[in-house]
Amino acid sequence: MCSSDLAYYAMCEWFDQTVGQVLQRLDDLRIRDNTVVMFVVDNGWIQETGAVRTTRGWFAPKSKLSPYDGGLRFPLMIRWPGRVPPGRSESLVSSIDVVPTLLAAAQVEIPAELPGVNLLSEATTGQPLSRTAVFGEIFEHTASNLDQPALDLTHRWVRDHNWKLILFEEPGHSPELYDLREDPHEERNLALREPQRVEQLAKSIDTWWAGRKSAPPLATRRGGRAPDKVDLFPFSPQHTHGSCVVECPNGDLLTCWYRGSGERRADDVLVEGARLRRGDTRWSEPFPLADAPGFPDTNPCLFIDPQERLWLIWQTIVANEWHTALCRFKVSEDFLKPGPPTWNRSDDLLLKPGPEFATAIERHAADVLNHLDQVPADQHEKLRTYLAERTRRARSEEHTSELQSQFRISYAVF
Repeated sequence: MCSSDLAYYAMCEWFDQTVGQVLQRLDDLRIRDNTVVMFVVDNGWIQETGAVRTTRGWFAPKSKLSPYDGGLRFPLMIRWPGRVPPGRSESLVSSIDVVPTLLAAAQVEIPAELPGVNLLSEATTGQPLSRTAVFGEIFEHTASNLDQPALDLTHRWVRDHNWKLILFEEPGHSPELYDLREDPHEERNLALREPQRVEQLAKSIDTWWAGRKSAPPLATRRGGRAPDKVDLFPFSPQHTHGSCVVECPNGDLLTCWYRGSGERRADDVLVEGARLRRGDTRWSEPFPLADAPGFPDTNPCLFIDPQERLWLIWQTIVANEWHTALCRFKVSEDFLKPGPPTWNRSDDLLLKPGPEFATAIERHAADVLNHLDQVPADQHEKLRTYLAERTRRARSEEHTSELQSQFRISYAVF
C-alpha cells in the first residue's frame, strides 16, 4: 500500500470520526429525535492504487470527473429517529432530492418548479418511489462561464431502470450504453447492439436538457467564444499562467498571474496583477507586482489574512530549475485604493532541507520502483536513472550544502 492509499483511508477514518462527533453533539443537546440528518457527497470515488498517477488526482480513471458510476454513485442516507425506520432502498435517487426532502421534513410547501422528489415518501412508509429514471451531467472541473454552463459540458447521461446511456459532448465520441444489472463496472458497451434503445434514451436526455445544442452557435469551449464573453485583458503572445483572485474588504477584486517568454528558464518572467473596482465592469490595466531582474518570478498566490492584510507569495527561480525556487512574500496594509497595492514589507521564506528530506526521497523512489509494471517498459531505465540520481543528490552532503548556499542569498525570515 503506497502513501496515497494510506492518506485516503486515514481521511475516511477521520471523516467517520467527525460525523460521529456531530451526531454525538445532537445527543448532548437532546435534539436527536427532532433533527433530520442527511448524508450526501458530491461524487463517487475509486481510490487509485500504485505510485504512478493516471489522472489529475489519486483516483481511478472511471472515478471522479467521469460519467461512469464510479464517479457518480454514492450512498444517500437519512436519519430521523422515530420517523425513518432502519432500512435499505434500491430506488433511483439524486442529490437534487435533498432540498425537497428537507422542505417536506420542515412541513414547508415544495415549489412545483423545484427539481427532485421528496425521499421521505419512501423512507417513512417503505413504498418505493415511482421514479424510473435519473439524469445527470459532467462538466470541466473549472467553469469558464457561469451563465452558460453548456460551454463546459463534457457528458450527459441517463439511468433508466437498469440501462445507462452516456452521451459525449466533444465530437468524435460515440454513445456508450451499459446494462448495469449485468455489467455494474461498465466494461461492455452495448450501443451497437441496441441502436433503438440508444435512440430512445438519447431523446429522453435531449428532452431533459439539450446541452450544447441549447447554447448560442458560437458558444463552444474550444471552437470559439460565446457572443456575451468579453476579453478582460489584451491577449499576450507570451506565456501567461498561474492566476489567482481575491475579494478585498471594500468589494474590489485583485488578481495576479505570471507572464514571460517561458517559465523557470526564462529570466524575463514577472508577476503582474490588475484590479476590478466594486461596481465597475472593466478591469484596470495590468501592473507589476513582483519582478526580480534577471530571474524568473512564478506561481503567485494572493490571500487576505484575518487581520485584513494582503499577502502576495511567489517563487523566484534562482538557477532556472524548479528545485532552486526561492519562496518570497510581500505584505500590504494599504491595498484598497485604485492601482497596485502599497507594500509595507517584503521578505524571503528560507527553506533548508532537514534529515527527513533524504528519507522521504528514498521512500518515494522505492515506492515508484515497486510499481514499475504501471510504467511503459521503454521508460523503465530512464526512470531508474532519474530516481537514482535524485536519491544520490538527496543524500549528498555536497548537494545539501549547494541547496543551503542557494537559499542563503536571502537575508531575513519571519
